[in-house]
Amino acid sequence: MANGKIKADQIEHSTAGSLDTQYVVNGSAKAWFDISSVGNVLDDSFNISSLDDDGVGDRGLNYVSAFSTAHAAISLGNEDNTSAGVISSDITTGSRTTGGFGIEAYYNSSNARVLYDTSSSGVAHGDLA
Repeated sequence: MANGKIKADQIEHSTAGSLDTQYVVNGSAKAWFDISSVGNVLDDSFNISSLDDDGVGDRGLNYVSAFSTAHAAISLGNEDNTSAGVISSDITTGSRTTGGFGIEAYYNSSNARVLYDTSSSGVAHGDLA
C-alpha cells in the first residue's frame, strides 16, 4: 500500500478465476438513481448530488463527480403506476452535460404524449473527469 491506495492489476478468486482491474473500472456504472413519484425525491443514488423538479414529469439530475464528456451512456426505466397508458421516458433534448442531465417521463394516451410524474430509475456509464 502506498499513499493510502491499494494497487492491483488483477482481482483473483480462489475458484472463479481472475479479472483485470481495468475491466472493473471501465465496466462499472459511474452513476445510478431511483426516484420516487411520491414527493419527487431520490430514494437512492450513487454519484448523484441533487434532483431538480422542473415541472410535472420533468426532472434534472446532477452528478457529484463530473463525467469527462457529455456523452455518457444513459439507460432509463419507469414504474407504470397508472392505468392511463404506457409510460415512457427520454433524456431531455440538449440537457446532457458533464455535470448531469434531464429526463422527461410521459404517458401515452389517445395518441398524445403527456408529461407525468412517475417513479424512475437509471444508470450512467462513461469515464469520470
